[in-house]
Amino acid sequence: MLLVETYVAPVEGKGIGLFAKALIARGTTYWRRNEAFDRLFTPEMVAAFPANIIDYVQKYGFQESSGNWYLCSDNARFTNHSLDPNFINHFDESGLVDYCFTDRDIAADEEILCNYFDTCRSCANGLPFEEILN
Repeated sequence: MLLVETYVAPVEGKGIGLFAKALIARGTTYWRRNEAFDRLFTPEMVAAFPANIIDYVQKYGFQESSGNWYLCSDNARFTNHSLDPNFINHFDESGLVDYCFTDRDIAADEEILCNYFDTCRSCANGLPFEEILN
């Protein structure tokens, strides 16, 4: 669940991205895991969905080390990939993303970027983004 104000806007070559509405200072926890707000799906649940919903979960969610899919209910689902993200994930003792904090200032109107290899098991295991994001 996002803890800061954001907006989504077009990003050339990527579709839509997540942007900071105002300065987010270095060290700010800007996202926190909240399964009451966001949605968590087991692989079996996802497999039982119609194809269009499977595509949606795989495009906008991320597969955790547990194998479950975590789907953000807010603008966080529009976070794009970068090998140079502007935040750090904090993982709990079971390897799940617990919260995210900025490792530098993120300016107003700057895109918030994530390294998918850090958060998504499918990406970390070498599945090309195209196979996940189509």
